Amino acid sequence: MSNKPQLLSGARGKLKVNGKEIAYVTDVSISFSVNVRPVHTFGSINARSVEPLQTSPVQITIGRVIPMNKGDGTYSNTSNLQNGIEPTINVMLQADDITVELFDKITNKTVANVMNCRFAGSSKNISASQLATERIQLMGIYDAGPDGQNVAPKIGL
Repeated sequence: MSNKPQLLSGARGKLKVNGKEIAYVTDVSISFSVNVRPVHTFGSINARSVEPLQTSPVQITIGRVIPMNKGDGTYSNTSNLQNGIEPTINVMLQADDITVELFDKITNKTVANVMNCRFAGSSKNISASQLATERIQLMGIYDAGPDGQNVAPKIGL
């Protein structure tokens, strides 16, 4: 039996939005931060401790290639909607909460699960020497732990 660590890579990763696997994803970035402050007391030049005050919402950026047809040769400008994401201004403002799950397709383990996401923005890039891509920004909250409290992401698989 090998003690080799299992490493997640883009080749093993899959992304689901509201339970639907998203096609043509090229990269996913999930950022999480905790607001911490030093505790200073009289009589000491050094901080006594560093204490967490609050967590910030999770920021997610999804990069993907823009498919121009449905796979059957017909043109579709709604391919994102069919794949669970439609980042138009109207939809961004009126969309229900979204759940984003990043998982390892080999072990089928969830790496990150972010709930109560809302669209925060979208951009598209088209250049002469590359495939057309889009970047979709979301903001949400990490899934609650067993005690119902929000928890930081797990590191590793």
